[in-house]
Amino acid sequence: MVFSVMAQVELNLFQVLLDASLFAQLILLLLFISSVWSWSIIFKKAKTLASIKKTSQSFRMLYDGGKGWKEVDRRSGEFEGSPLLALYRSTKQELGSPVTQAKSPAEKIVSIERALQRAGVVQMGLMDSQMGTLATVAAVSPFVGLLGTVWGIIGAFRGIGMSGNANLASVAPGISESLIATALGLVAAIPALTAYNYFQGELKSLQNAIDDFSLEIISTIDLQS
Repeated sequence: MVFSVMAQVELNLFQVLLDASLFAQLILLLLFISSVWSWSIIFKKAKTLASIKKTSQSFRMLYDGGKGWKEVDRRSGEFEGSPLLALYRSTKQELGSPVTQAKSPAEKIVSIERALQRAGVVQMGLMDSQMGTLATVAAVSPFVGLLGTVWGIIGAFRGIGMSGNANLASVAPGISESLIATALGLVAAIPALTAYNYFQGELKSLQNAIDDFSLEIISTIDLQS
C-alpha cells in the first residue's frame, strides 16, 4: 500500500514537470545543474582538504622530530601537496639565493619572512579554489527558486482567469510548479551553504598551521644565525 502511494506521488511529480511551462522547466534545470555541480565540488574538496590535512600533519611531525633538514629533504616526496612542504621549499630556495646569502642575519630573516608570506598566500589561494562557486550556489539558488515560485503563482492566476473559477483543478499546476521550484532551490542551497561553512573552518585551521610553521622556520633559522 505504501509503495503504491509513493509510486503514484513520483508519477504525479514527473507529470507536473512534463506539464510545466518552458520557463519553469528551465528554472528547474538550472537548479538541478547547480545542485549537481555543487555536490561534485563538495566531494572533491572534502577529499582534497582531508588529504592535505593528513599530509601536513605527517610533515610537521617529521620536521619537529629533530632529524635535521637533510632527512626532511630525503623524505620530501612523501608529502607532495602539503602547503607546509611548499613553505619549506620556498625557505630553502630563498636561503640558497646568492643575494640572500650576502645579507646580514637580520636582513636574511626579513627575506625569509617575505618568502614565507608569499608562499603562504599562494597555497591558501590554491586551497580556496571553487569556494566562490559554493558561495554563489548557496546565495543564488533560493532566489532562482523564488523566481520559479513567482512564475508558478502567475501561472496559477492565469489558470483562474482562463477557467473563470478558483477551483483546485485550475490552480494546481501553477502551485505545483512553484512548490517544486522552491524545494529544489533549497535542495541546491542548503548543502552548498553547509559545505561552504565547513570548508571555511578547515581552511582556517590550515591557515593557522601555515602561520605556526612559518614562525617555527623563522625561529629555527634565527637560532642557527
